[in-house]
Amino acid sequence: RIHRQNLINYGVLPLTFENPADYDRLKQGDVLAARDLRQTLKNGGPLKLEVKGGGSASIATRHDLTPRQVEIVLAGGLVNWRRQPVAKSPAPAT
Repeated sequence: RIHRQNLINYGVLPLTFENPADYDRLKQGDVLAARDLRQTLKNGGPLKLEVKGGGSASIATRHDLTPRQVEIVLAGGLVNWRRQPVAKSPAPAT
């Protein structure tokens, strides 16, 4: 749990493969690419990674991030997330 939260705090997206056998499909030198990463994370859907290397394939992954954790990852980490200006709410009418 602590390791996972540290990844999030540094802006690293922790993913889990849907199919454990996919771990064995990857080879050294393979490059994983995610399309529409920001939108997919915001929508909370599963994320497909394209394997670019010896053979073209895709690997289904998932995350169990909270909406706040998604914001932190998309900001590039906790420090960057904290630096973002807070959205100002309208002043109450008097």
